[in-house]
Order: sequence, then C-alpha cells, then structure tokens
Amino acid sequence: MRKYLLLLVLVMEVAIMVGGYATPVQTPSHVAVPVHVQDGSHTARPQIVVFYATGCPHCTEMEEMLTALLVGHPEIKVARYDINSPGADALLNRLALHYKIHPTQVPVIFVGDKAVVGVGRAQEFALRAAVSDCITRGCSSPLSYVQQPAIPWRDVLWLGIILGTFLLFLVIQG
Repeated sequence: MRKYLLLLVLVMEVAIMVGGYATPVQTPSHVAVPVHVQDGSHTARPQIVVFYATGCPHCTEMEEMLTALLVGHPEIKVARYDINSPGADALLNRLALHYKIHPTQVPVIFVGDKAVVGVGRAQEFALRAAVSDCITRGCSSPLSYVQQPAIPWRDVLWLGIILGTFLLFLVIQG
C-alpha cells in the first residue's frame, strides 16, 4: 500500500513540475493578454519594454514621460506588460538576469541595453538619456536578449532529486 502511495506522490510532483514549466512566457509575438506595441504590430521588435502595474501612480508618471519623449518618433516601438498578467513576471526575471538588475518595484523600463527601475529624479534622467541614445544611435530590442534555455536544467535537477528520493524510499521499504 505504501508503494502505491509513494508512486502517487511522485506522479503528482512530476505533474506540478511539468505544469509550472509549461507556463507561457509573453513575447510580442506570443501574448496571453493584449500587449500594446506602439504601431499596433505584435510582430515588431520593440526597442523599449515597459513593465507596469495597473493602478500604479509611479507607472503612470513614467508612462507620461516616456510618451512625451517619443513624440515625433513613431519608429521607436514600445511593448508594455502588466506585471500581473500571466508570464510577465517570468519575462521580467529573464530580462533582469541579463541586465544584472534586481527589480524590486515597478515601473521597470528596458531601453536598448539600459534598464530603469522605479521612479525618481535619477530614474527620470536615466530614462531621458536612454531614450535619447536610442533615438539618435538606434538600439536593439531588449527582447532579443531573452532566449529560451535549450534544456530546463533546474527542472531536470528537481526531477532527479524527486526520483532519487522515491527510489531511496523504495529501497528502504524493500
């Protein structure tokens, strides 16, 4: 009876792991919720990626500033992600890893190879400088830095630990 119970627990743990790994990650071309790219195209590679929270006054403040900075520059594409939408936090974490930042608040704005976290005078100057550089020199899409890992090593490690524990219990039950 115990072997069947252990087998049931193992199957449930594997199902939970697989379900967690299968969560979709938002990109402009694959979106679970509407993403607003400035030109209306979901296939454009945005040069600016904004993470915000609905109802966040700081996010609104930075959005207004960004909109003002981009007046007359329709060639600069912007993708906006609500941090509470499915997959947005995973995308933010992968971008944060590449940019070597620790986003503790919203808004988080990625412009080319620069990241601006939060709101304040320093963030305002950083955003202005990054957008200005992007307009004058051009910039690549922050989403180009985000690559899907070829093998989900963390999940493989957890699966190995769970299977090893299960086999250990089987040997002990023996």
